[in-house]
Amino acid sequence: FFFKQKTAYEIPKRDWSSDVCSSDLSGGGDASARAIAQKFSEAWGKPVIVENMPGAAGTVGAERVAKSTPDGHTLIFSGDAAMTTGVTIYPKLGYDPVRDFAPIMLIMETPNILVVHPSMPVKSVKDLVALAKSRPGEITYASTGAGTSQHLGGALLAKRAGIDISHVPYKDGAQALSDVMGGRITMTFGNTLFMLPQVRAGKVRAVAVSSRKRLSAAPEFPTVSESGYPGFHAVAWFGLLAPAATPAAVLAKLQQESARVIALPDIRQRIIDNGEIGRAHV
Repeated sequence: FFFKQKTAYEIPKRDWSSDVCSSDLSGGGDASARAIAQKFSEAWGKPVIVENMPGAAGTVGAERVAKSTPDGHTLIFSGDAAMTTGVTIYPKLGYDPVRDFAPIMLIMETPNILVVHPSMPVKSVKDLVALAKSRPGEITYASTGAGTSQHLGGALLAKRAGIDISHVPYKDGAQALSDVMGGRITMTFGNTLFMLPQVRAGKVRAVAVSSRKRLSAAPEFPTVSESGYPGFHAVAWFGLLAPAATPAAVLAKLQQESARVIALPDIRQRIIDNGEIGRAHV
């Protein structure tokens, strides 16, 4: 998300500052980034503008922030892929996650819901595995990019279950879900916030969730772990980071403000309602 404000922090004076949300509009990261940005805006008395920069599992936005001026005005609300798996999947990254970023705070984890088209003869993980074994190589699964938790969730299930399924990466979750709802893709592990309304509306069928525990927002869905694959865990995480050379005093102030916002009752409840798990720590 982008900041446009003068903060109370002792940072270089500018009429605006910026921060990028590296997830797409359909992602849980976007909703949480906007909620947090609103609280920052209220505290600082200036508008905080959220700008989405999806693509290549969030690495597009990450590269932009890595190369920005390290003055506390430019931050990134990033998912895990841009800071971890992206390094191995995208060898020509224009940044190094360790060298070029200073962490401010881990904000939350976002479980995924494994869904299929309602016409599929699949109501459980067991059904899905049986179908995949009867049609090796024919079952497809969508994700929001190589290296994302959706991609790794599908790959982990394939390895654990011994099935041959094909990965189809998309630029954003809306495109991926559209093809699942249209029957062009068999399944996807989609973020909870975006998937729950589609499940409730009957547009897709929920099979299981990717977290270790059932979702408080949808406790009726079993976990993949309890569906025959103990220990299965494939969730996304989102955190707030700044360019590496951002002054330590500025980082400390941003950490304090982030901790204050995440502890607010309405923000905590929003995270729960979205099916996410608060993980606020530095």
